[in-house]
Amino acid sequence: MILDDHIKIQELDSKKMHASIEQLDKQIQQTWEEVSMMTLPESYKSIKNIVFAGMGGSSLGGYVIEHMYALQIRIPYRVVNDYHLPAYVDQDTLVILESYSGTTEETVSALHDAIEKKAKIIVITAGGELEKIALSHSLPLYKIEPRFNPSNQPRMAIGYHLFALIVILSRLDVIKFEESELTPIIKELHQTNENNGITIPTTSNRAKQFANKLYNRIPIFIAGEFLMGAAHTTRNQINENTKSLAVYFPLPESNHHLLESLDFPERAKDISFFTLLNSNLYSPKIRKRLIATEQIISENHHKTEIIEAQGTSKLAQVLSSIHFGSYVGYYLSLLYGIDPSPIVRVEEFKKILSQ
Repeated sequence: MILDDHIKIQELDSKKMHASIEQLDKQIQQTWEEVSMMTLPESYKSIKNIVFAGMGGSSLGGYVIEHMYALQIRIPYRVVNDYHLPAYVDQDTLVILESYSGTTEETVSALHDAIEKKAKIIVITAGGELEKIALSHSLPLYKIEPRFNPSNQPRMAIGYHLFALIVILSRLDVIKFEESELTPIIKELHQTNENNGITIPTTSNRAKQFANKLYNRIPIFIAGEFLMGAAHTTRNQINENTKSLAVYFPLPESNHHLLESLDFPERAKDISFFTLLNSNLYSPKIRKRLIATEQIISENHHKTEIIEAQGTSKLAQVLSSIHFGSYVGYYLSLLYGIDPSPIVRVEEFKKILSQ
């Protein structure tokens, strides 16, 4: 079997994506240390709303924050995936812009918009045009030095994306996060590596086993509350890494429409696989809804599986779920016999736009 053939894995994985997945904990530790030393203007604590602007893999941290801290952030927070910022953005708005490459045209446009609106701005990037503009305007800048992302793919830099935001927002008193919270998170990620790493055989490796279940099926992820960002991240990574369809639905919203979609086309029952992310830290209402949702879907002859998030805190469960999902997507790409790193169609699309 290819998932236990280390030579074949090395041949397919030209950019060492497995190492990016394995080093999620190191991405987090590096970012914590570096962003903790950033200079942030004191005036940034007087903001009245927050807008996060980013695209694709560079936007994943923004979505995790939106759902993870929904009950803690006391001012409006919005994620923007577009060229322009909302009309209400002004000098009292904190605009955080992130592009791993620094060349994403939507994010560069949004940065110009933020400057024109005189917003309070923070830039997160590994270089490119975004870095140049930030430096020319003396804007607060976190330049990612991706030592622990050998694949150099934005979607696999989730540790950098997410923890840059967590540290920045905690330093601005928008959210609460203490350094002591890192230890159980890192411990959980180590455990995920030990259980699901490439050297662990399929017979003992849940991520490899789950990838086999998803093979030649469309993964449909369902999650609620703080785990919605994890489902969003896994969906994106599977789209890009495995070159296959994957979708995500949130609870409780999807209970009001998705359940009526289970009949047709009939062939969908042969190729769908519903994955429901559960947690012992969900509110009772969402736990009850998730169990009932799985029951109805399975009774209508679709494949289902409930995955229990691991970890003692909500953030640990978010990160361990993302970590496990990264392994699943990686192994699924190998089952399809493809290199998970190249994004040929996305690059081709950018070339068409540039003409």
